Amino acid sequence: MKEKSIIALLGLALGMPAAGQVVKNDSIEGFNAIDFLMQTRYQFPDKPFQKKSWLDNTYLQVGAGLFNPNQRGQLQVRDMQEVHFNVGKNLTPKHGVRVGLIYGTGHERETGTELQSSLAHADYLFNVSSYIGGYNPDRFFEVSTILGLGYQWTNLLGQKKGSLEGHLGAELRIKAGEQAYITLEPIVQINNGKVQDSW
Repeated sequence: MKEKSIIALLGLALGMPAAGQVVKNDSIEGFNAIDFLMQTRYQFPDKPFQKKSWLDNTYLQVGAGLFNPNQRGQLQVRDMQEVHFNVGKNLTPKHGVRVGLIYGTGHERETGTELQSSLAHADYLFNVSSYIGGYNPDRFFEVSTILGLGYQWTNLLGQKKGSLEGHLGAELRIKAGEQAYITLEPIVQINNGKVQDSW
């Protein structure tokens, strides 16, 4: 009986992996899980992205800001005060477009001469927060990138000029209500070969 028990235990031990041994078979040739890491992101279940009407996800933006022109040449202008008006639409949870007008005024440092500036622009916005964390209309804080083109007019002592411009930046958006947001947009503008910073 003792001999049979030893043989049975020996057979059981040979049929089991040694203590601490881990059997792995989780790799597939040619498969890279990193490619699928961001494929399935969280989608807010209670408020899906609305697109029944062309007015859905359309918004208005009204704001004010400061424009700091790049100081080159003889004209030295103080920070310009600007007002903004935009009409935008979120095409998808991640992609949006908008068009807008910006009007600004500033004064030359030495003489106080007024400089007027108007800008008509079109922008593409990419919602980084929705790309990383999924669509959530109740998210308190969101970040989007801005890439746009426009045409700018300036008026100094009756001398009017116009030129194409390009700009890029970010939109930092804070939810202030069910249908209201507060945004801060740092922008870098390229115009006539000069780089200007606008906040």
